Order: sequence, then C-alpha cells, then structure tokens
Amino acid sequence: MHDRGAEQGLLYMRGWLKPLSHGPPISNRLPRRIQPLVDAIAVGVGYLAVLAVLEKVAFLITGPGSPSPWFFLPGLSLGLVMGLGLPLLPFVFLGGLVTKFLIHPSTLPPLRTLLLIIGATAGYGLGAALVARVMDRRLQRTLDVGYLSLAVFVAATAAGAAIAGATPHPEPWFASALRQGLREAFSMISLTPPFLVHAVPWITRLRTGKAPASEEAVRGEERRRGHRLRSLPVLLGEIGGSAVLFWFALGPPTAGRRLYYLCFLPLIDVVLRYGLSGATIVIPTIILAASFSVHLYGRETEPPLAFPLFAFSIALTGLLIGALVSARRRAEVSLRQRTRELALLNRAVQALVSTLDLDQVLSIVLEEVRQVLGVVSTSVWLTDPQTGELVCRQVTGPRSHLVQGLRLAPGEGFAGWVVRHRESLIVADAQMDPRHFRDVDRQTGLTIHSAITVPLEVRGEVIGVLQAVDREEGRFGSVDLALLEPLAATAAVAIETARLYEQAREDADTRALLLREVNHRVKNVLSTIVGFLYAELRYVSEETRTACRPLLSGLIARVQGLSAVHGLLSSSEWRPLPLSELAAHVIRATLRALPRGKNVSFEVTPSPVLVAPEQAHHLALVFNELVTNVIRHALQGRDTALIAVEIETEDDMVTLRFRDDGPGYPEGVLRLNQHGVGFDLIRNLVQRNLRGEWTLYNDGGAVVEIRFRRETGEREGGISGGETRGDPRTDR
Repeated sequence: MHDRGAEQGLLYMRGWLKPLSHGPPISNRLPRRIQPLVDAIAVGVGYLAVLAVLEKVAFLITGPGSPSPWFFLPGLSLGLVMGLGLPLLPFVFLGGLVTKFLIHPSTLPPLRTLLLIIGATAGYGLGAALVARVMDRRLQRTLDVGYLSLAVFVAATAAGAAIAGATPHPEPWFASALRQGLREAFSMISLTPPFLVHAVPWITRLRTGKAPASEEAVRGEERRRGHRLRSLPVLLGEIGGSAVLFWFALGPPTAGRRLYYLCFLPLIDVVLRYGLSGATIVIPTIILAASFSVHLYGRETEPPLAFPLFAFSIALTGLLIGALVSARRRAEVSLRQRTRELALLNRAVQALVSTLDLDQVLSIVLEEVRQVLGVVSTSVWLTDPQTGELVCRQVTGPRSHLVQGLRLAPGEGFAGWVVRHRESLIVADAQMDPRHFRDVDRQTGLTIHSAITVPLEVRGEVIGVLQAVDREEGRFGSVDLALLEPLAATAAVAIETARLYEQAREDADTRALLLREVNHRVKNVLSTIVGFLYAELRYVSEETRTACRPLLSGLIARVQGLSAVHGLLSSSEWRPLPLSELAAHVIRATLRALPRGKNVSFEVTPSPVLVAPEQAHHLALVFNELVTNVIRHALQGRDTALIAVEIETEDDMVTLRFRDDGPGYPEGVLRLNQHGVGFDLIRNLVQRNLRGEWTLYNDGGAVVEIRFRRETGEREGGISGGETRGDPRTDR
C-alpha cells in the first residue's frame, strides 16, 4: 500500500511553525466583542507579509523587466477568501496594491492600475462566493476538486477580463483576456489547494486552539501506530531525484521537445504514498518548476496550449487521485476508530454487569467514556428521589473533587434540561448557551465549550445523565451521540441494579439490627419472668412453697421452653426450620429441668420437613408440654426414661408421633375425661393454631400422634439428621 508515516514527512518544512499553534488560542486572550476584528486583521497582515516576501523573491530571481512565471497573488488571494471567508477581500485588495505599487511597480497610470486591482479582487471574490456554500474547503471529496476547478475558472476568467480591459495591448481583447486568465489560473490551480489544505487548518488552530476533526483523527491514528517523521536525508533524496527528473524532462537535453509526461511519475508516486496532503505540495512544485523551465529555455518550439494543458492536467490528476487516496485513508482510520470504540463498549458492558458496587460501576462508565472520546472531563449526575435535584455522584478530570457532590436544582444546567426533556443534548459552545451552569467553570477554573449529555433511563424513568465536556468548540457530533447512547442505556441498568442492591443491603442491615434488638429484649423479658417465678418460690412460706411448687415449676418449664424456641428462631433469623431439629432442640432445653438423679434419653427421626416460624412456635410449646409430662409421670418409681419422636410426611400432611417408655396413659386420660392444664394447652395449640388433629393411645408406653398440614409455600430440603440422643448425664 503506502507508508502513512511518510505523510508527515511532507510537512517537515512546516514543523518550525508548530510551536506557534500550541498554547491557548488567540480567542481566549481577547474580549469577545473585538475578537473577530482582531482575528481578521491578524490574518490579513500575515497574508500581506507572506505575499510581499514571495513576490519579492520571484521578482529578484527573474530580474526587472522580465515577466515572472512565479506569480503568487492570484493563488494566495483566492485561497484566502475561499478558506477564511469573503470578509477578507479588503486585504486581497491591499495585496494587489502592495504588489503593483511596491514590489514590481506597474507602468500603467495609477487610476488604471487601481481599476485593474479592483477588477481582479472582484473576480477572486466571485469565484469564492460561487462555491462557498457547497464546497468543503479542505477538499475532503472528489466533488470538492470539481468545485475548486469551477471557482478557479470563474475567478481566472473574471480577473483576466479585468486585467485585459485595464491594460493596453496590441492583440485583440479576447486573446489578451485568455492569456491573462491562463496566467491567473496557473497561480490558482497550483497555490490555492496547498493554502486550503495546509495553511487554513494551521490558521484555524492558531485562532481557535483546535484543528479540524479529520486532521486530528489522521494525526491521532499516526501517533497510535507509532510512526515518526521521515528522516531528512530520505526527504532530501526524494526532492533531489525529482529535480533531476524535471531537468531531464524540461531542461536542455529535451529542449527540442519537452517530455511533460515524465513529470507525472513523481506526481503519481507522491500522491499514492501521501494522499491529498502530498498532492497539494508536489503539484505547485512541478508547475512552478515547469513554468520556470519554460521561462528559462523558451517556448518557441511548443504548441501554444501545450504548457497550459500540462499544468491543468497534472493539477487535476494529482488532486483527484489525492482526494481518493485520502478519502480511503480516512475511511480506514474511521473504521479502526469504530472498531476500537466497539471494543471499549464491549469491555465496558462486561465490566458493568460484573459488579454491584455503585461507585465502581460509575468509575467504569466514566473511564470508558474518557478513553473513547478523549475529553477533558466526564461525569455522572443522578437524581435525588427526595428533592428531585441532580447530584454529581462521580466525575473525572481536573479538580474533580470540587465538582463531586455538587447539586443542581431541577431543570438547571444541561443535565437538568436533559432530565426534564428526556432527550440527549449536544452543545457546540456552552459559553454562548444560557442553559450552561457556570458555577462549575468558576470552581474548576476550566472554560468549557463543548458538551454532550445523554439521559440515563430505566423502565421509562430518567434516573440521571451521563455527560462529557471539553474545552474545544464543536467537539461532539452525531457519531459521538450514537456511541454514548447505547453505553448510557447499559450503564443506566447497571446503576439502577447497583442502587437497588445497595438499598436492599441497607434494608437488610436495618432489619437484622432491629431483629437482634427485638430478640434481645424478648429473651430478657422471658429471663426476667423466670427470675420472678424462682423468687416467688424462694420467698414464700414452706407450706405455700410445697403447695405451689408443681404449679410454678410448670410455669417455669413453659417459659423456658418459650425462651428456647425463641432463641432457635432468632438464630435462624425467623426462617423455616427443620422439624426434627426443632424437636431435638426443645426436648434438650426442657430436660434441663430434670430432678437430680433422673435421666431421660431421646431419639428424633431425621426428617427433611420444614415448618414456618409460626408453626415452629406452636410445635415448640407442644413439645415442651409433652416432655414436661414425661418428667412428671414417666419417671414415677424409676430413674430413667426414653423419648422417641417419629416424623412422617404424605403430600402436605405431617404426622408427628411422640412416645415414651413409661406406664402409659390412664383410661380416663385416653377418654380425655381426666387431664390437666397441659393437655388443654396441647389440644388448643393443635386444633386451633396448627388446624390439625391429635390422638392419644398406649403402645409400649404413652403415645401422642399429631397430624397437621404444612403452610402453603414451605419448602422441603435435604435436611439430614442422624439419630439425636441425649446424654443421661447432660440432658437434664
């Protein structure tokens, strides 16, 4: 293909001017009202100085009295008004005065000279005005080369006619106008393109502090690819080789017939390698070299139109091919840029969905936006649900700590406007927009011009904005918007998810804190009740103690059972409990009230059945009463007893059998004609609270069978449980 790094080698001779384009733009140093006037004067004075130097050099080379082929006024003048605007036409007129009265004075009367200058200036303005609205002054398209040719034709024709009308000549006016028009056209076709492509961007950057986006994109691509300026010897070698070729094609060896077509060889080589930038440098070099050769060696042996046709053909060929090569290069750069942006978006999306930390999510979003756009600052503003204000949650850039946490009233600033109107916003110059919130500029010391703001929307609600700002004007366009909106959509979902997770975590922490506090207070209350009951037993008379001990001991056992089940439920954070684990825990806690010298062992069938906290509470009271009954009756006349708990399930029905190896229930108890408070409590708990049924019978001891339906929505899990035994020496 071609060496892209070498393109900058063609700009080597302009390198000494680069420092002038760095630093703050002129517009930042002047009052805004006089800025356009001062800029125009500065550009005009520079144009006059350069024109005077070039014309003087050409005049000294050719000598007085000899027509100079190096005629710079038309090309520079047309380039000035085409590239920087028609308001600079007065300086074009002054350039004509400087050239005709100071550099090489005209032999015409002053009035005729003045009319000549006015006519030529009008011609340059007419050519520029004709294509001003349709032509890209940087010649980005092949169509722009056609517009340039049209402007050259119109300007050269008008200027040639004016010069022919103001200058006395022996030939017919039409012939004189054609000759003068061709002379003007030579200068325009060779000097106007390099002025538009190289000088205008440099002047623009000097005035405003920024370069055209296409130029910055190509330069950025070259920097990323690691290219450097070509070495000076190689560049000089190319120039030297081209000079030898020009001398052979146009000089004495071919004085009889010049080989103009050989000049296309360096043209094609340079254009294919360097694109439009190279074409605009090599074309004036070839044309000026050819015109100087013709001037030096004569043109008597050539057809009258040979040189004009050569000049225009080599200029149009170089410009058209250069425009095509540069367009392809820009397309490649744009494609690589889009590929990088899509890769960054992909990484951003992967990172966004990989974390639930809100600050980390925002940092990822802003870092990816900063890398993609290369801007001075990025920020995320989120809506405060209570006040409706926008809060700067995260920001990157200079003095970001001064902006983070800043609040905007509803509808304030670009961010507030985007939230209120629910649409993206691109601002070319924030300083000229009344919606701009200038407190940020004052706090950071940055003068923001360009801004792009995209809403963060989730489920039809705007939760904030994503914003990027830069010092340059006109920094953002539709391409940047098309890049940011998908990223903002993904970021909005990630931000909302992170916020919900953060809120859920805070709610869970609050709930856990409240639950711990409630559990602690309930446990203290139950312990206090037990303490009161023991105190009553301690301080009543012996006769009363003997009469009330069974009653108070039962109450103490029930309260301790409640405390035990409450502790179990609170430790599980009131989630469903395995029924076998509940039974073992309550039995073990109740057996702590065993009298000295008495031992009770127990077995609980492992079961995966889970019971809801409310059911667990009622079942704990049932187990407590049943174990208390074993202590009271199954140990009469002996020191040991055995408790067995069997759990069976069928669909949603749970069958619970509690048995002991004692003497069994008396006949009156089996018929429920003879029972105490404990059995009444069990019956009420089973029938009313558990909405189940119970049965008493004897089978190698007393058996209580309880059937109840589990509550809807409970789960069964693989709760394993081997046999649970109470150590006779510890389960008391």
